[in-house]
Amino acid sequence: ESAFFAGITKLPEVFQLPVVFISMRKIKRGFYELNFEKLAEPPYEKNSVRILEQYAQKLEEFIRKYPSMWLWTHKRWKYKKE
Repeated sequence: ESAFFAGITKLPEVFQLPVVFISMRKIKRGFYELNFEKLAEPPYEKNSVRILEQYAQKLEEFIRKYPSMWLWTHKRWKYKKE
């Protein structure tokens, strides 16, 4: 379990903009590959957690595929579940 920024569910609703998941993979020193994947676009359901769930799923897929990138790109282990 990890903590997530809940604003990912509110910001698209307020600004009516598409949500894009961006993953970055290190190719070699100083070289990176970015992948952009659209998760959702307006109109959005009010107070829906669908975007957050999609984001968490994509992030988990990326971490499982490239586990060495986890500690480098995320520091979510510092938060404890309430």
